[in-house]
Amino acid sequence: MKRKSGLLLTRSVVLFLIFLLGFGSSALAANYEYTGYITNDTGGPLKFLWYSKGTDDNPRGLGAQTGHLYHGEMLELPEDISAGEQISFKAKSVGSTIQGTLVFEMANSELVWIYFHVPDINRRHSQSRNIEISIQNSGNHSVAQYRIRPSTNRVTFLSYNTHLFKESLVGDFSSSHVWDDSKRREAIVQSIWDLDPDVVALQEVWGNSMKDWFINQLKTTYPYHYAPHAMQTLKISNGLVLLSKFRLENTGNHLFSTLNGTAQNDLTKYLDVFTVGDDWWSEKGYLTANIIFFETLGLSFKSRIGVSHTSTQVELADFSNIGEFVNGTLDGSSHWRLVSVPTNPPIQIAVEWGHDEPFDGATPAFLMGDLNTHISHYDAMNDVFESRNAYDVWEELNGEVTYTNVEFEKAYTVYDAENSLVQIYDPKSNGPDRIDYVYLKQGDNSDVINVEPKSIQVDQTHFKYGDSLVDQSDHWPLVATFELNVEASAAPAKIIEYSYSNTADHNWKKISFGDTVEIEPEAALYRNLVVFSAMQTYEGIDTAGLRIKSLDETGFNVMVEEEISLDEETTHNDETIGYLALLEGKILNNRGVQVGEAGRLQGDHEWRTFTGLTKNYVNPVLVAMMNSTKGLEPAHIRLRNVNANSFEYKVEEWDYLDGVHHMEDISFIVLEAGVHNLDHGVTLQAKTKSMKLSFNEVNFDAPFQQPPVVFSQSQTLNGKDPVVTRQMDISYQGLQVKLQEEENKNQDHNRENVGIIAVGGTYSSITR
Repeated sequence: MKRKSGLLLTRSVVLFLIFLLGFGSSALAANYEYTGYITNDTGGPLKFLWYSKGTDDNPRGLGAQTGHLYHGEMLELPEDISAGEQISFKAKSVGSTIQGTLVFEMANSELVWIYFHVPDINRRHSQSRNIEISIQNSGNHSVAQYRIRPSTNRVTFLSYNTHLFKESLVGDFSSSHVWDDSKRREAIVQSIWDLDPDVVALQEVWGNSMKDWFINQLKTTYPYHYAPHAMQTLKISNGLVLLSKFRLENTGNHLFSTLNGTAQNDLTKYLDVFTVGDDWWSEKGYLTANIIFFETLGLSFKSRIGVSHTSTQVELADFSNIGEFVNGTLDGSSHWRLVSVPTNPPIQIAVEWGHDEPFDGATPAFLMGDLNTHISHYDAMNDVFESRNAYDVWEELNGEVTYTNVEFEKAYTVYDAENSLVQIYDPKSNGPDRIDYVYLKQGDNSDVINVEPKSIQVDQTHFKYGDSLVDQSDHWPLVATFELNVEASAAPAKIIEYSYSNTADHNWKKISFGDTVEIEPEAALYRNLVVFSAMQTYEGIDTAGLRIKSLDETGFNVMVEEEISLDEETTHNDETIGYLALLEGKILNNRGVQVGEAGRLQGDHEWRTFTGLTKNYVNPVLVAMMNSTKGLEPAHIRLRNVNANSFEYKVEEWDYLDGVHHMEDISFIVLEAGVHNLDHGVTLQAKTKSMKLSFNEVNFDAPFQQPPVVFSQSQTLNGKDPVVTRQMDISYQGLQVKLQEEENKNQDHNRENVGIIAVGGTYSSITR
């Protein structure tokens, strides 16, 4: 950026941001777009109106149809707000006032980094969030786009059997039970708010209207949900509700095949007849969904989740061959499905859970719910889970649970004899037992994505009535916290497309990929899409480089960016440009040997050291490029100390500027020097050559079939003046490369070691 006395915000932008962030729900902040309008109709202090709009993925969100209007407090503020200044704010909507404190870490009219602290009245506890906001001014309107940056990679699950409500009771029900339903469901919602888990799995919410009630009450905190209604008119639903702060996709509702009075699964040739008891009236089964954690971070964590409430009374005529079924020899399928295989009392065995197509076992999978398996029959159920490499999270963290050991006192989830709600509708004297579970199965690529259970407990604190008149349910909920660890560099990179069939000049131009990039829909994680682009010709001689912005799965915008140290003219002739787009990760040759890697960084004008390379390279060649344009001044990436497993980098502005630059997204690719043949006919070559400001001939170590796409960059800092590289005369045998300083200095430069990376091949789906 150009020299300025400080990082400042205009009053209108600051006031807009103050009231834009006034609504304190973290869930809304993660999933909603807020649009604000600045008005000054009265000539007095500025007045701000803004509304929230549900996203396409969540059309039922707050204000999705007509929008909700919020009035920000009208404050007199200084003309400018300096970075680091703290400002109190307040926003009013119908029936509530939200207030808190903003801290401006870095600010100007283009980019704002803000920390804010909001005491959330609805959920009665405080929330702190780190928000990135990009301000785009358009006439009298300002639009903010932002993302939550979680301070932790931990997520918390709540699994809770709420117990049946009045609308699902068969026969008469007491007046006290009718009264109880209205009150206890509100208490359950308040308890969920107080605990604030990330994912909520409810069981025994049988009625369609009751499911809808919970969804509507909790949608501002949990905008994503899956709670299918009953499919048959003479039955109630499965009783399952899945609520999430994170996006859900590929949801599925699976019925138990044994609940229709006949067995309809692989057991039929070994077992005689199933007769069903109390569960004939339900559509019991299990829900599945993909859940996308931390999607706004660019590198998302995809997992599979299952929620179930298994049946309670099923009699089995022949149980002689269950061992063959348990050990897996009966079922050759790779899929899991929950199948009821009880004795007396019943055992519910999870046989096919978590591997729904098209994910092929890549995703970690969670299963939780009331599995109705008492401790005395636990081993039979658990053996089946373990045979599928899934484990009981409680025993993993806390050890074995028996009726007599001390762990049982912490692990039981039901105690009929001491539960006041049980005594209202079906008095029982049963002692405590453990029938609720959380199971975890790591994905097949656990070196890339790993789930580490950190804690699990039975919550006997929050989930009671506040006035102690009656318990909220006949169960206590399980609360489990997991740490999600993603190592993107452990996954193989995937070349999407390379091309030099485009041209660019000093105007922004959209470059569209041949096909919209599907970022690993079959994998457990969304990796960053990284792009490198360079001029392949030398049609304009003024010092210049390429800049990229608006990178997404459809393509990116690019322009030739000149510096203006000598004059203000920035017009540039058309240049042929090349680009390479790939998903970050290890680069493997056609023998499966790692020869390089690609990834995503962030950086500004300060030197930073990256030590995360996944192997020690003998002769590494590196190219790095900004994939964003958050700072508007001409700039490029400068490298130094490119070593076996690390390198240093920064955003380098030209000398006529002040050298201070905003944080940018940066893509990098590292290759071992040499010729590397990849799958699908793709060839990569990498080498280095020492050069100065005049063009140097560089020959490829092996000729390409056609002229490749070439990228080059200085690997050293022997000359302190800013420098880029320029290329021309690219052929299948080589090219010409030189260094280029800003026009006002472009006379001499110390010799630098320049890295050259070329990509070519015959793969038909890759364009040139």
